[in-house]
Amino acid sequence: VTVEPLWLDVALTQMENDPLVGVIGFKLLRKDGLIGHAGLCMEGQTLMNIGGLEPGHRCTFLHEVPAVGWALALFRRSAFPNGVDEDYYIGFVGMDDVDSCYDLRKRGYKVLYCGYGSAYHREGATRIHRTKEFHDKVQENLRRFLARWGEE
Repeated sequence: VTVEPLWLDVALTQMENDPLVGVIGFKLLRKDGLIGHAGLCMEGQTLMNIGGLEPGHRCTFLHEVPAVGWALALFRRSAFPNGVDEDYYIGFVGMDDVDSCYDLRKRGYKVLYCGYGSAYHREGATRIHRTKEFHDKVQENLRRFLARWGEE
């Protein structure tokens, strides 16, 4: 993990000063040093990475976003009184983190992106990506997400 000086202080200060902050996600870098994402959002029926492919030194700020990835995140325990819903989505092939963020926002919590902390994220390193089975699971999770949330 590569972090900016005082990255955790910035995030913890946000949590301490605002009880409505439910989760803070951090900058995820690709192995080539470009930003993989600095938060997540839906554009129509497509999940988009905010800040994707920007140079790694960019997006060093703090702001609200629709969703963040769970690869590097700080959670407020009380915002998840029942944990996260692990039964609605198929495996760890996407949309469970976005769904949880949408649920937090619906319940009045904020979802923040903090660019003061970053990690090199080997997306999918624990999954087999290029199989029909993987693709089918991703598509099914997207279908389930859209059935639950529409195109909010």
